[in-house]
Amino acid sequence: MPKTRAEKLPVPQSDTELMHAVGEIGTIEREDEIDKAQLDQQVANLKAGYGERSKARKARLGGLIKACMTYVAANAARLLGKRRSHKLETGTVGYRTGRRTVKITGEPAVIAALQEAGLDQFVRIKREVNRDAILSDPDAVEGIDGIEVTEPGESFFVEPATTRVDPAEAAQ
Repeated sequence: MPKTRAEKLPVPQSDTELMHAVGEIGTIEREDEIDKAQLDQQVANLKAGYGERSKARKARLGGLIKACMTYVAANAARLLGKRRSHKLETGTVGYRTGRRTVKITGEPAVIAALQEAGLDQFVRIKREVNRDAILSDPDAVEGIDGIEVTEPGESFFVEPATTRVDPAEAAQ
């Protein structure tokens, strides 16, 4: 999403003008919270309606797929012959061979067994830079190419006194 450019406004010339500007910031933020709460409510309503309709369609879809599978299995010799699929005017039915998978139960024990059997090529070792250790001792890595420890910068903030917006009220 592209950044929005800030509107150029005159700089406050007194404490009173600053106070009014901070108050307006608070008003704008509350209006934005209300709009977001209303949007969230509309999205929730849309999702609820979609979920109900989708559930009904998926139930029908599952039944149709099962019925087609039963028919093709019963008529496999005529429809498929030695092939894995059969083309129809409205689509194709058939069987696909899935991919081989590896299931591991008790991974630490499996890793130990592989290493004992000398099958280290089947054990992956992940190596990565420990950023937390570098932050705790930045002097130790000084001068190493590719590592730069930056100090946190200072940033300006405006925190207007707020009144929390109740999402239920905002959605009305």
